[in-house]
Amino acid sequence: PVVADRAAALAEIGRRPRRVRRSSDLPDSAIGPGFARALVRAACADWEIGTIDDRCAAVVNELVTNATQHGGGGLVLLLTFDERGLTIGVQD
Repeated sequence: PVVADRAAALAEIGRRPRRVRRSSDLPDSAIGPGFARALVRAACADWEIGTIDDRCAAVVNELVTNATQHGGGGLVLLLTFDERGLTIGVQD
């Protein structure tokens, strides 16, 4: 964001952006769900939303397992955290 002066700019540096995102390629194999769970837990810790990380890990585990079993390969994990909460997506 554009700010009026140096003091405002320094204050803005410490703030998290309104929306943060991560994406990562996932192994299209039996290790994919575990890898995705670790990525979600790391993102929840980094974004300071640790109170829901176990539920998020369960959701991503199910999504990646389904994509591995029924998808066409080339899995990508997409994580977005904004004012609405955490969005988890798996692209195959």
